[in-house]
Amino acid sequence: MRWLTRAALAVLVGAGPAAAEPPCHDLDAWVATQGDLQPGRACGSFVAATNGATIAYSFGQFMTRTPVAPPYRVSVTWRRLGSDARTLELHLLGAVVLFGNDEFALWIDDARFELDGFHPLPGYRTRAVHRVSAVQRADAIEVEVDGVRVGRWAFQAPAGAAPIAIAFKGQRGARERIWFGDVAITALGAHSQAPSAARSK
Repeated sequence: MRWLTRAALAVLVGAGPAAAEPPCHDLDAWVATQGDLQPGRACGSFVAATNGATIAYSFGQFMTRTPVAPPYRVSVTWRRLGSDARTLELHLLGAVVLFGNDEFALWIDDARFELDGFHPLPGYRTRAVHRVSAVQRADAIEVEVDGVRVGRWAFQAPAGAAPIAIAFKGQRGARERIWFGDVAITALGAHSQAPSAARSK
């Protein structure tokens, strides 16, 4: 990871003023619509907390200030902190990718989710560090986990640009937390190709 490289360089060159780097967290790039967001220890990382709501569950949602439009790729490295094992959510334009222990799903609406549901994703653990990516084109969504494509769905993206978001639920009344970092959002050319699939849904 980038922060590990910087840490190693700091050890090699010493801790004097010449080795110091400016902070690289950018809280201003995010809007906390539910919950709380703080910088993490590593450069470019954050610790997010749910809102502690006392309804059925607590909730955290953190949107990018800058809107995106297809085609684009979004990638994030993340993990849950604490004991809660509910899904982590990557909110795209008009769709949500859900990642749970040993499974994942695409939510577009309740009716379609009722039919499609979750798909197996052996070895995925919400409390382990994983890098997840999604490519959204005008007519399809492709999902990768740790560099391997795991699913593709035909989906007509809504017109225009909008923010994307990271979200998660927690226990009722609790301030559940996740760690995430290395968020990258890249515009793609209209004819760009995604990496070849190891398997697809």
